[in-house]
Amino acid sequence: MDPFLTGLVVSALVALILNAFFLHEERTGKRVLGRLRAKADIGVLRAGRQLRAALHYIGRDFLRQLFHYLFHRVLKAALALIRRIELALRNAIRVNKSLAKSVDAERLERTKLEEIAFHKAATALSDEEKRERRERMLEGV
Repeated sequence: MDPFLTGLVVSALVALILNAFFLHEERTGKRVLGRLRAKADIGVLRAGRQLRAALHYIGRDFLRQLFHYLFHRVLKAALALIRRIELALRNAIRVNKSLAKSVDAERLERTKLEEIAFHKAATALSDEEKRERRERMLEGV
């Protein structure tokens, strides 16, 4: 049987039994297990007084303090995330700086004529591109 249905049936049965029990007490005018129930009533009242006293010490600003505590925790987590991001950026800056220095040192090692030769080699046309250009010039296009 489904646990939900079982719980519903048990709850309905307990409610019917308690209803019949209290109707019987009303008709007879006597409490069943009177001393035991009186002690239970005193215990419940005592627990209520202790709870009220505890709530007095907690104070009425408990929820406000709880909100501020939770907000503080959120801010602390955000700060930790920002610190991680800052560390990652600092590492990236350090790596980039060393790369920039190596590129700058490499650039300074070449003369101006070497730079021109390097550029010429980098932008040179392939043999096929040269052939195509030559054919287009001969055709006059």
